[in-house]
Amino acid sequence: MEIYFKNIIRRWKSEAIEADQLIVLSPYITSPSADTVIDNTDPKKCEIYTLFSAELFAHGSSSIDTLISLKKSGVKIYSLERLHAKVFLVPGEFASIGSQNLTLGGTRNLESSVVIDRESVSEVEKLVKRWTKNRSEISLKMLDDMKNRVDPLIKKCKSLKKIIEEVDSKVKDNELQRKKQNIEKLKKERIVKLKKTLKKSSKSKKITQCKVTRIDGEFFTVNYSLTPKKPDSLVTWKVDGSEIELQRANRYICMIESSGKLGWARVFKTRITYFSDSVNLNDSFEIANVTCNLNFIANWSSDDSAESNLIIKLCPVGGKKFVTCRVWFGLDSLIISKIVVDDDSLIKIKKWINENQEKFSEFIIGELLPPFKYNKKLLGVEANEFFGKVGTEVSLNVSKFDNNPLLVAKI
Repeated sequence: MEIYFKNIIRRWKSEAIEADQLIVLSPYITSPSADTVIDNTDPKKCEIYTLFSAELFAHGSSSIDTLISLKKSGVKIYSLERLHAKVFLVPGEFASIGSQNLTLGGTRNLESSVVIDRESVSEVEKLVKRWTKNRSEISLKMLDDMKNRVDPLIKKCKSLKKIIEEVDSKVKDNELQRKKQNIEKLKKERIVKLKKTLKKSSKSKKITQCKVTRIDGEFFTVNYSLTPKKPDSLVTWKVDGSEIELQRANRYICMIESSGKLGWARVFKTRITYFSDSVNLNDSFEIANVTCNLNFIANWSSDDSAESNLIIKLCPVGGKKFVTCRVWFGLDSLIISKIVVDDDSLIKIKKWINENQEKFSEFIIGELLPPFKYNKKLLGVEANEFFGKVGTEVSLNVSKFDNNPLLVAKI
């Protein structure tokens, strides 16, 4: 048995070439698919069983012109009421059963067909004969009569089809608008909660006013950095009476308060340059008794940022398949929106995460917050790609979570 989850016309064409007899059951028939198959066999050896209905011809599901052309070439055409099956049969040699009609649309749709083992073809023949004994032959005069009566209806059906397509489009648009409204509502709720969390956190009283600046360097290089508008240190901060000294060239999470967008910022005393959207941790971790590597990817796409501002990827050591978690990182909380696995062997990790969300959140936040230093120090995008164009003004301060400094920006 062979299974086709694609267009099977080429296989039908090759089987038709050597066929002594060809029997096709197809509720709908159109060119050029029908022509492609029939042209490769003697038309007089071919029988087609189809539906014969003005409705189908009027709205284009089946073509009366194609049936007339086939009939004139010598093909025997029969009407078989209530036909829905699609069968392509070369008696004694080949049989396929599936969803694909002998139509142009059938070559474009999501179709599936099964080619029957040769020793079972005779069984298909017997079953087909039970149906075809109730056939009614379609004469050329019937076809001509149908064409004359259907042709005036085709234009009307096209107009109606356009109206129906507009209804489909409107329903889809309305649903899209509802989804957008729900996303906006969700985003507002999450930003409100984020701001409350920041308000309750330990934070610096100092707020440094900065702007995105173009800096022309040596050798004609250009750099876009976040720099203080007035002389001020971006590494020295005081939180709860204690001085915090950020380490030069280390990466710290920087979060934009109004959107939840986050990145890993490279901090210097007089500027912040290069914002990375991902972190690959060097250490491996055990989750659901599986040792995994852990990657963080910040979601900077505005399309689904309400669902997740962070993507977590877990990969078993030595493997190439991932568990992907889309989450909303709210500084002291982690809301899981979606978990997708690349392979069934990873379902147990997904199940463990779903059953242990609080434990998983604590673990992730503990790995996410600590600052670090990249070996490739220039990794990431420049400040204009993270905050906005040159001249964008940013208010910057520092909050502490689990004793880890975090940069908070207001644009």
